[in-house]
This record gives sequence, structure tokens and C-alpha cells, in this order.
Amino acid sequence: MPERGTATLLADGQVLVTGGRPVWHELPGANKAAETWNPTTWQWTLGAEGARARLYHSTALMPPDATAPVGGGAPAPVGVGPAGEQNMQAYYPPYLFTPGGALAVRPVITAAPDWLTIGKTFNVQASGSGGASRVTLVKTGSVTHG
Repeated sequence: MPERGTATLLADGQVLVTGGRPVWHELPGANKAAETWNPTTWQWTLGAEGARARLYHSTALMPPDATAPVGGGAPAPVGVGPAGEQNMQAYYPPYLFTPGGALAVRPVITAAPDWLTIGKTFNVQASGSGGASRVTLVKTGSVTHG
């Protein structure tokens, strides 16, 4: 039976998938590469490869800075399969970089409401170069079995 990866919604609306392996409790073939799925085009893109395999009990989240910390991974049951990982790595999605590979200048929110009401319009002011092409509201994430 295969072990599925962890899917994380990114700030640009794409889905990051990390971890997983083709055979349960076996390290060979484990996926270390970040993969993103574009729900508009239904296309997958292969991203950077992590230093560690992220297997059972691993996790990934998207915090407000729009990176994607990926961590953990342990065998189950204890004593079966590869050694556990008690560390984290940060995945930096391509949208954080310019086409030349430098970190992109990001807007800074200068004014925003402290509270939003569903269905109501609200204003956000930001400083920085250029206009924003997208605004994404980020809720603090959580995992139930990581």
C-alpha cells in the first residue's frame, strides 16, 4: 500500500504536495521533491528536493509569510521502517522570487481592519513597488495527524 503525501494550500492558490512513498514502511522510492498542482491548468510542476524523506507523521503548513515549513516523519509502528525525522525544513515557493532568482520585493500592509465580517467589503493599504496582483487571506493552519 502506498503512503500518501501532505497537501498544503499555497498563497497563490496552488497546492504543494510533499512526502509520500510507493511502499509502506520502506525508504526506497520515497519522494523528497516538492510538487505543486495548479487547479486552473490541472498541471503538476516538480520543485526543489528536500534533504530528508518526509514520511508517516510528517507535516507541512503555510504560515503568514507564505513559505512552507515541512517537517517530521516517523515510522509506524515503532521499530518498523526508516528512522524518524525530528526536524523541519523551509520550502520557499517560486512566487517568493524574481525571474532572476533573487528574493522578490514584497508589499508591506500599512493599514487593514482588525476584524472582518463575512460578505462585507473591506480595504487594505500597502506600500512597496508595484501593485498587488492577488490578495490571499491566511488562516493559521493545523494538522490532525502529523
